Amino acid sequence: TNGLPEVTFQGDARLDDLHTADGELGEDLLKWDSLRVAGIAANLNPPRVTIKQIAVDNAYARVVIETNHVINLLAALKPAEPAAVTETNPVITGAAAPGTNEPPALPDISIGSIVLSNAAVRFTDRSVSPNVNLTIKQAGGCIDGISSKQLEHADLNLHALVDGVGPAAITGHINPFSGTQTNEIKVEVKNVDLTPASPYAGKFAGYRIARGKLNLDLAYELVGKKLESKNVITLDQFTFGEKVNSPEATHLPVRLAIAILKDREGKIVLDVPIEGSIDDPKFRIGKVVTRAVLNILEKVATSPFSLLGAAFGGGGEELSYQDFAPGSAELTPANKTKLDTLVKALYERPALQVAISGSVDPASDRDGLQRVALDKLLRTRKWMALGKSEHASTTPEQMTLTPAERANLVKMLFGEAQEAGKITPELMAANTNLAAAVNQIIARKHRFEKGATRLMAKETPAAKTASSTAAATPAERSKLAPPADPLEALLLLTIPISNDDLQALATARAESVRAYLLQSGKVAASRLFLSESQTGGVRSDGSREIG
Repeated sequence: TNGLPEVTFQGDARLDDLHTADGELGEDLLKWDSLRVAGIAANLNPPRVTIKQIAVDNAYARVVIETNHVINLLAALKPAEPAAVTETNPVITGAAAPGTNEPPALPDISIGSIVLSNAAVRFTDRSVSPNVNLTIKQAGGCIDGISSKQLEHADLNLHALVDGVGPAAITGHINPFSGTQTNEIKVEVKNVDLTPASPYAGKFAGYRIARGKLNLDLAYELVGKKLESKNVITLDQFTFGEKVNSPEATHLPVRLAIAILKDREGKIVLDVPIEGSIDDPKFRIGKVVTRAVLNILEKVATSPFSLLGAAFGGGGEELSYQDFAPGSAELTPANKTKLDTLVKALYERPALQVAISGSVDPASDRDGLQRVALDKLLRTRKWMALGKSEHASTTPEQMTLTPAERANLVKMLFGEAQEAGKITPELMAANTNLAAAVNQIIARKHRFEKGATRLMAKETPAAKTASSTAAATPAERSKLAPPADPLEALLLLTIPISNDDLQALATARAESVRAYLLQSGKVAASRLFLSESQTGGVRSDGSREIG
C-alpha cells in the first residue's frame, strides 16, 4: 500500500567472543563472551519487529577519562565528519507523515526481555592525580516487556556490586519509546567505600578522605520532558584525612560543614530534590546536586547557627549569642531556652566544638556594674548591722531592703562619700539636674549643708563648660533622664569601674554559658573553649556572650 516490498524474517542471531581495543593505547575497550538475539520476527510492510529475548554474557567495558578530559568510549564512537551535500551525494532524512507536521510513526517494536549476566565496567580518571579507579562487577538482571505501544511499560530490574562490595540496584517501570508516559526509576546503592574517590576530595575540597561509606536512595519520575527526583545521599563515618594543597580546592569551611552535618551515629544525610526539564540545556542533574552541596557549604560559612537552629528547634543565628542585663552575667529564661537548643545540637553533633567569647557594652555595662556594686554595698551595710549570731546563718546576698531602708542607707553612703571627697565640684557641675535636685533635698532636710551646699557654691565657669559638652557617658545620660533618687544617681557615679572590671564581666558571661552547657551532662568540657578578643582588649560587641 505504501510502496514498500513485503519482506519478513524469522530466526535467531548471535555474536560471540567480541573483543575491541583502544587503537592508541592498546587497552580493552569493549568485549563480551556472547550476545544472543532469540525469537526474531521482523516484517517490513507494515514495519514490525518482535524479539523474544536479547541475552548478553560476560560483557566488559573500559571507561577512561584521559588527562585531556577526553572519554575513550565517546572518542571511539564519534562518527566521522559528514560528507558534503551535493546533487550527486544527497543526504536522506526522515520525512513527516503525509499532510501533517507530525514526525513519522515508530514501527511496532516489542522485546520480551533483555537479560544481562555477569557484566563489568572498569572506570579510570587520569585527569586527577593520583588516578581514580572504580569497578562495577557482577552486573546482571533484566528488562522485561519493552514495547513501543504507548500504554505498555517495561519492568526494570538490574543489580551489581561496586568495587565488589557495595550492592547496587536499579528498579522501575519505563517506556523508552513514549514521549508522554510516566517513567519511574529507583536507584539504591549501599556501603560503597569512598576512599577510591579520595583524589576528587583532595582536588576540590582540599582534604583527602580517610574513610567513609556512601549510600544512595534515588527516585526519578519522568513524564515527557519533565523530571522530578528525590535524591537522598547518606555518608556514613565520613572523615577527612590529610590536607592537600590544590589550587582548585574550595575555600569554604568543609571540615566545619562535616562537623555540623554528622549526627551521633556518624551519618550525614543530604536530601536534594530536583525538578526541571531535560530538554533545557541549562538543566544538568550533576550540576544541580553540586550546586545544592555548595549552598550548604556557603550556609555553613556565613551562618552555621542557622543550620543548627533549623535542625534542632529553631533560633537561627540567635543561637550564636546570649543577651545579658547590663552589668550582669546571670542567664535569663530566654537565654536558657536558646542554650537548651544548643545543648541538643551539640549532643547530636558530637564532632562540633564551640568557642565561647564574652562581650560587653562599655556604656550600659559600666552603669550596670555600678548599680550592682552599690546594691552589694547596701546589702552589706544592712548585714553588718545584724548581731553576730545572725552573721553565721545569713549572708549579705540574702538581705532584702525595703524602699525606706534603701533610701536611708543611700543617704548614709552619700554623706560618707562627701566626707571622703568623692562628691567633687566637677561631678556636681557635670550633672546639673542631679545637683539641683540634691540642692532641694538639702534645703528641705538641712542634712547636707556642710557638703552639698558648699559644693554648689563652688561651681566654676570651667565646670559649666564641661557640663554642656555632649559625651556618651552615664553621667551625661543622667542629665537627660534624672532618676527617682538623685542622691543614688550621684552616688553611683562615684563608684569606679575599670576596663579590668569590664573584662571580668565578659569572662564571667562566657563562664556562665559554659557552666550551663556543662551542667546538662550532654556536652564534654573538652569541646568548649573560652576565647578572648583577637585584639587583646575587652570585646565590645554588646551585653552578650558570643559562641
